Amino acid sequence: MKQTYLYLKQHNKTGLKYFGKTIRDPKTYKGSGVRWNYHLNKHGDDVTTVWAKEFTDKHELTSFALEYSKNNNIVESNEYANLMLEDGLTGGDTGLTEAGRKIISERSKKYRHSKETLEKIRNARAKQTNLRTGYKHSPETKAKIRAAILKINRNKINV
Repeated sequence: MKQTYLYLKQHNKTGLKYFGKTIRDPKTYKGSGVRWNYHLNKHGDDVTTVWAKEFTDKHELTSFALEYSKNNNIVESNEYANLMLEDGLTGGDTGLTEAGRKIISERSKKYRHSKETLEKIRNARAKQTNLRTGYKHSPETKAKIRAAILKINRNKINV
């Protein structure tokens, strides 16, 4: 299992809490809950990470997450911005069930653009100008590009 963190964030001005999980750095990650992000947009992102705990075992992760969620009543409590129990595995609630996800997946696999539509897309893209037209790379950026290309070429030779 990929290293995963459970964390508790608290808004410094309002005191609202958010319990979540991430595979990123929990100190810098702001959280992705719908109500939490709405709160941050309204009151600013002045947030403190109260605590973070690292997990590498899926069973420990889920049992800790669910136990914390239930013990602190994070969905019903006005102290938390969580809209659903945190299980440590799923992301935010998209409103889709597993069956709904499968239906969408199967339907999207069958869909292909018609030849006419593909031609329209090609023509539209051909008319677009390069977004970097008129811009020049700085000397620092040029040096980074050269270094990256040299590194790639060295790796090709060593393979």
